[in-house]
Amino acid sequence: MQQKPIETHATATPRTSHQTAVELFRENTRAPLTAPVRLQFDTFSKPDRAYTANVSAGGMFVRSRKPRPVGTRLRFELRLEGFAKPAVGFAEVVWIRLKSSSKDEPTGMGLEFRYVDPPSRFRIEAAVCAAIENLRIEEEPRASLSGAGLRRPSLAEG
Repeated sequence: MQQKPIETHATATPRTSHQTAVELFRENTRAPLTAPVRLQFDTFSKPDRAYTANVSAGGMFVRSRKPRPVGTRLRFELRLEGFAKPAVGFAEVVWIRLKSSSKDEPTGMGLEFRYVDPPSRFRIEAAVCAAIENLRIEEEPRASLSGAGLRRPSLAEG
């Protein structure tokens, strides 16, 4: 039986002992988020246009038929819904998937953010939080929301 490769959010950045659990959670929690992204691999070539499959505060998985080799560095512009400006920064390819075993596991590359300016980091974290909240709402049993005396609180209440 062929083993499936482990796809963790690998990192080359050493972790410090003072990094909190909240910081680790924020950095590594992935949200299924499809967003257009431009990838600039060098100054002289035209940027690649692609789409993300998931995004976290620490990186993203980009769908690609021809993923770049591990260690490749790039500049990215990530267009996130609800924001006029893209999230921009620099990233590195930390793992690749060359064969797709299903629609949920496309070919592509896992990118780890190396530098993201503060406004862009805010946009990424807000989009990840919104996507996770949308998942949570979609997964709530509908009966519990419409049952006797149960209702979802409005934003004005909370």
